[in-house]
Amino acid sequence: KSPSPLCILYGSATGNAEHIAKDLAEKYNKLIQSSPDTCYFPSVICGEMDEYKKKKCPTYWDTEPEVAGTKHGLIIVTSTTGNGDVPENAGRFVRYLKRKTTAPLQPFKHCAFAVLGLGDTNYDQFCNTGKAVDKKLHELGGMRVKDLGMADEATGLEEVVEPWVDSILDDITESCRRSSSSTSTEKEESPIAYKPANENLTNGTNEAEAKTSSKSVAPQADVSKTLTQKTVSAESNSSPPEKSAALNTTANAQSTTVTKSVTSGDATFTTKSPSPLCILYGSATGNAEHIAKDLAEKYNKLIQSSPDTCYFPSVICGEMDEYKKKKCPTYWDTEPEVAGTKHGLIIVTSTTGNGDVPENAGRFVRYLKRKTTAPLQPFKHCAFAVLGLGDTNYDQFCNTGKAVDKKLHELGGMRVKDLGMADEATGLEEVVEPWVDSILDDITESCRRSSSSTSTEKEESPIAYKPANENLTNGTNEAEAKTSSKSVAPQADVSKTLTQKTVSAESNSSPPEKSAALNTTANAQSTTVTKSVTSGDATFTTKSPSPLC
Repeated sequence: KSPSPLCILYGSATGNAEHIAKDLAEKYNKLIQSSPDTCYFPSVICGEMDEYKKKKCPTYWDTEPEVAGTKHGLIIVTSTTGNGDVPENAGRFVRYLKRKTTAPLQPFKHCAFAVLGLGDTNYDQFCNTGKAVDKKLHELGGMRVKDLGMADEATGLEEVVEPWVDSILDDITESCRRSSSSTSTEKEESPIAYKPANENLTNGTNEAEAKTSSKSVAPQADVSKTLTQKTVSAESNSSPPEKSAALNTTANAQSTTVTKSVTSGDATFTTKSPSPLCILYGSATGNAEHIAKDLAEKYNKLIQSSPDTCYFPSVICGEMDEYKKKKCPTYWDTEPEVAGTKHGLIIVTSTTGNGDVPENAGRFVRYLKRKTTAPLQPFKHCAFAVLGLGDTNYDQFCNTGKAVDKKLHELGGMRVKDLGMADEATGLEEVVEPWVDSILDDITESCRRSSSSTSTEKEESPIAYKPANENLTNGTNEAEAKTSSKSVAPQADVSKTLTQKTVSAESNSSPPEKSAALNTTANAQSTTVTKSVTSGDATFTTKSPSPLC
């Protein structure tokens, strides 16, 4: 046991550094509550860097630990404002570090520390505050646990922040309780060393957690039951054959009770989804949040009234940036047991300013756009639908909705229905209400059907959403384009009927010779520009010679 608490201090201007620091403190406090005997630090101090005296941090830092070589723990998370400036709530602490009278005291000689800097490479002095603090703490006697983390707002803070956060509590614990003969270099070779690979960005439990199940960090793997399968998998890889077999048997026994499949005709349906329905929102004014929460409340009422008939066992609803906090990737990464079934994802997002992403959706959107995300195809097991809210008075109408819809599809997701785009200028309700009325049925049918059943077959059912202004969207998606001729037939009927009516209308108002010319022209176009497909008693054109005006 450490005689002192773990100190987590932050310097924050926009709230990002504060949020990260407080999340770390909350994470460790939960570990203390669940396994107080195995946690090295008895408590956590979390506050602004300028509150270091108010929080009585120097009282601990100045005290030499009773056990030789052990250290007090200090974590700093700080942003840089303007062009290299220190955040307002960190200035006093930074001045203390730089003061000439501080150096002889070596006030951090009994401390092990780590610094995470947040910055933006669009500015010259990238992570200037983080660099200065990391350098001075080392010069003032501190033992550096790991190299300075430098997260870039321009490319996405998560690329550095998430792996850093995932490992720092283990790293600081090991450094503080080890003897002075154990250096930070030796630590980096141990199983808990920081490995900045991107797999832990989407896989929930990282390698460090999987390899340290017998250490004090084990409770992390038990926080959520949804991590059971991954924990079993990790343990089976490092267990003797008999233990591995036992674990697999347990996992299989658990999984077989989750879902049942029913064969009806040519399609296979699962009666229950193994995962909850995820509803995420990006909202600036509250409209998208209100719609998303209403959908979640609606489905929760269905679960309460008819639990046996509801496909999804529960609903997860939250901000898009909370997708990891809500453990959504844990479900998305898991391949459903019944082939072809999908996990459900609904996104409702607004667009702020002239095409900007809402503040509570930025992290998720950056994750979608990141180059390292594409090879993972993280949504290949998901069926999704996106509702975008915008205003045609701005140039970039529904820009966020369009971007999210496009990226989810590119990252393997199956689009349940075309992007809904609601316009504040004409009234959101025109698009929102019919979209909301049908989306729960649509997402349910798409997720529980086997791969032989496509989304366009769904559109023929009574619950399918057929918007009057469907020309506002990009048309049918690739999945719909590959479906059978049965689903294409209704579209061809419309085209055929409109062609006949156009020719008929013009011929009725034209002299006989013009009418004949029109008919001849129409016939010539149909034979030279388009191909026809005969199905039953009707003939359909596969391509129109002209755009829809």
